[in-house]
This record gives sequence, C-alpha cells and structure tokens, in this order.
Amino acid sequence: MSFSRIALSSLVVAALAGSASAAYVDATFNGVAPGVWVNVSDTANSLSFGTQAGGFNWTRTGGTATDPYVSGSFVTFCIDLKKHVGAGNNYSFSQTSLDMAPTPSGNGVNYPMGATKADLLGRLWGAHRSSLVGDVMFGAFQLAIWEIVFENSNTLSVSNGNFTATGDPGDPTSAISTANAWLSAVAGDPAYGGLYALTGGEGGPQDQLVPTPGCLALAGFGGLALFRRRR
Repeated sequence: MSFSRIALSSLVVAALAGSASAAYVDATFNGVAPGVWVNVSDTANSLSFGTQAGGFNWTRTGGTATDPYVSGSFVTFCIDLKKHVGAGNNYSFSQTSLDMAPTPSGNGVNYPMGATKADLLGRLWGAHRSSLVGDVMFGAFQLAIWEIVFENSNTLSVSNGNFTATGDPGDPTSAISTANAWLSAVAGDPAYGGLYALTGGEGGPQDQLVPTPGCLALAGFGGLALFRRRR
C-alpha cells in the first residue's frame, strides 16, 4: 500500500472517531460461511466454547451509514467473543474507530483493543484478506483475528497463551496451523490502515471488522463525507 493510501484511510478512521454521533447499520445475520468449527478458550475473559470461525454473512436492512461496503450483502469478521449473534436475526451497529472496539461487555479484557492490536489487524488484513478462498483459509483468518484481539502474551499463536483454539472433531485442523503461520509473520507485514468496526455496544450483538470505505477512494477526500452522522 502506498503512503497516500495509508494516510487517507487514517483520516477516514479519524473522522469516525471524531463524529459526535455514530452512523448506524441495520443488518440481518445469515450465518458463517466459508469457515470451520473450532473450540476456543480465552482464560482472561473466562470463556470456553465451540463456535464457527469464518466469514460472517449479512444483508443490509437499514440505517443511516452510507458506506458502500455495507450495502446489500456483505461479509465481516468477528472481533468480539463475549456477545453473540444468531442466524435470521436483525441487529443494529454503530460505526466505530477500530482501536475503540470491541465495545465494553461487562469487565472484559481487551475491550477495547487499543492502537497496537488495531495496527496488527490491519497488517493481517492487508496481507491475506484478498486471497482468502475456502473453509480453511476463512477459518484461519478469523482465528488469527481473535488471537490478535484477545491474546495478552508477547507471542501470537492460537496454540498457546490465554487465547487458544483446537479443532472440533470432524473438521479440519489445518486452519489452526495456517493461522499460526500468518501470525508468526504479521508484525512484518506492510501497514494497512483501512479498517473500522461495526459495534453493538453493551448487551448488543458481536462487534465486527470491516474495511474503511474511504481508503478505496484515492481520487480525493470526498469519502470523509460518508461519516457525517445523523439519527
């Protein structure tokens, strides 16, 4: 990514953070696919459960946000382990600067994640998102995202630390080894500032990771107007 693109996406994220009231997105959750079943554990947040790791599929139903990425059908990745979404249900999200997500859920650890983890998510996204195909790669990408957000040690691996994942019986475990390979190199991947979060707030749906629309519009800074907010 060129410096101008990083700078532009950073300005768009800054516009998100600085707006007085958040634009919002209403969307119906359609399920996780492609992806794999895994068992995840986060000892810092006292969590352990089986879940699907992969792309979260949505259909836009309303809201004030004008981001073209979240119009029609779109795919996100989860950055929140303490809240939940159910297929067929409709949810409302606010647009939020990534470093300020996931939004508070009780006394959760890494709620919000902060700038360092947001930077690593950008590097992961820039290096791998465009090449994802199939269940294993989408599952690995989601696992790597959870590891970055919730791991508190100095080593990023879904096999060790306070956040871990194991393969669910009958599903491929290669998603775990793929995630670990990506995580071992992520700090050296090129910086990518083009991400923000859709947040559900306390008691709301799981927060989601999406690309910043303005970082794709290199012709000018008109994309900043996307974040003039109203209710």
